[in-house]
Amino acid sequence: ILAVAFGCMDAAGQKGLRGWAWQNPLPQGNPLNSIHFAQDKKTGYAVGVGNTILKTRDGGFTWQRQYSPTDVNLTDVFVRDERNAVMVGVRGTILATDNGGGDWKPVPNDAREHLRAVTFAGDTREFGWAVGTSGRVVRSTDGGSTWEAVAQTEPSHLNAVSALDGQNAAAAGEQGIVVVTANGGE
Repeated sequence: ILAVAFGCMDAAGQKGLRGWAWQNPLPQGNPLNSIHFAQDKKTGYAVGVGNTILKTRDGGFTWQRQYSPTDVNLTDVFVRDERNAVMVGVRGTILATDNGGGDWKPVPNDAREHLRAVTFAGDTREFGWAVGTSGRVVRSTDGGSTWEAVAQTEPSHLNAVSALDGQNAAAAGEQGIVVVTANGGE
């Protein structure tokens, strides 16, 4: 009778997970910090602790480990399209691929702070913004190939960023701070 009761409890507990399938994702077990998919809804990346980069080509049902030239924790990823993606991480790390993750290349920039979030906007997603600790903001106008620092006006850590285009963006951070720009950060 006890086994039947536990079996019923287990089945009842799984009802709340309807529509979700555990993917782990294999072949690793490091904590993941971010996941993002291309507009095709099939190509996606997940990034995390211990330099973890995972790629899916089937909407997240299977994952393959990828390798980067750095050894840092990665905090966020943005997939511009099936071939182009950008990720950010600690110590000002920005990595980009233009060949579907075949190669991840470090992108030089002036940030030394930990970058926590990245986003892109525009018709071809050419305008990029990344934010991080100590109010650091960097931007790209060429799809993430190059990045330039934006004047810092807020010393609080910034944790999230959203952009409408190359001029209009907002970032949110610690202590309830929200900073906005309507002029590209000038």
